[in-house]
Amino acid sequence: MEPDPEQQKADADADAAAAAAAAAPPAGAAAPDQTAELAALQAQLDQAINTTRDALRAANPVLPAEAFTATTLEGLTRDVQLANAAAEAALAAAKAEPTKRPIGFTPGPAARQPATAPEGTRGIDRIRYGLANRST
Repeated sequence: MEPDPEQQKADADADAAAAAAAAAPPAGAAAPDQTAELAALQAQLDQAINTTRDALRAANPVLPAEAFTATTLEGLTRDVQLANAAAEAALAAAKAEPTKRPIGFTPGPAARQPATAPEGTRGIDRIRYGLANRST
């Protein structure tokens, strides 16, 4: 069973919040070198965004690549939801509109068969038969 993208997003947000809370120094204490901690938190956030992007792309393979270009979790989920809505609307419109032209071969009018005189008819009888049985 594939993991739920919304659950992955919530887990990634919770992990990032927990890491930020653990990294925050107590009030009034001297702040250690926060640059390394900030870089570690940014790396975790980037990993969470990439994991969410991969999960959403796997769950929505028909969406274009432009739906997965956001750099925030909120933007990524918003873009995917908008792309899904557009795809569903296009599909519904395509199903609702009847085809305007027939699909496949449409036979034309039947071919005219030439009138032929009975076998053995010769000369003036053949001409008489042709005039009597001609089609317009």
